[in-house]
Amino acid sequence: FSSIEFLIFDCAYYSPKIEAEYRGGNLTRERKEELYQQLIDFGCDMGDELLRELYADLERSKPKVLTGTPVNVPTDPKEKIAFYEGKIASSTIAADKSKYALKVARIYYYELGQKSKARQEARKAAQFDPSSGAPYLLIGNMYAGSANSCGKSNWKKQIILFPALDMWEKAARLDEASAVKARARIAKYKKYLPSNATVFMQKKKAGDPIQIGCWINTKSTVRIK
Repeated sequence: FSSIEFLIFDCAYYSPKIEAEYRGGNLTRERKEELYQQLIDFGCDMGDELLRELYADLERSKPKVLTGTPVNVPTDPKEKIAFYEGKIASSTIAADKSKYALKVARIYYYELGQKSKARQEARKAAQFDPSSGAPYLLIGNMYAGSANSCGKSNWKKQIILFPALDMWEKAARLDEASAVKARARIAKYKKYLPSNATVFMQKKKAGDPIQIGCWINTKSTVRIK
């Protein structure tokens, strides 16, 4: 049953399970980040109290830069977007532009829940720095996190993972830091792919082209476990 629960349950089911671990305390920042990402993957948004609390916790525990001139980043999401867009416009280094565009993408996704806009900004980050896998890692996360909201049946939920895997595989080819995270995501989600029998029932086979709908609206290929 655990191999398909991701396809059946949503935020309301998973949030209490994750909260129990979070309340237990003594978690590293890395583990808190993992729990935060799990909530996102299971369809939670900023309407979920635990997600908001984890977000605030992670913001408070960010490593502080003790050298150089302090930078006051706004706390309001829209003001933060304007701040980083200004940094993009003023920067002359492509890698920095990419970094700031990716920050904007994350704000649109994690804080405002605007997936299409977040993807647009992530793609912009990829254009600024084609050698970085981070934008594709984020897009893959967004796709996987849309399985429950985009799919009304198990099949519709499962096919959302096809383009997510496309993005993670692309991220893994670009830089090692992204590759480590991408490979972990790929390993985690492959078990949720449809079986050969399920694909056959849909009159398809592994490797067939397939159109993915919802806000994702892209082409991918059929995959099996």
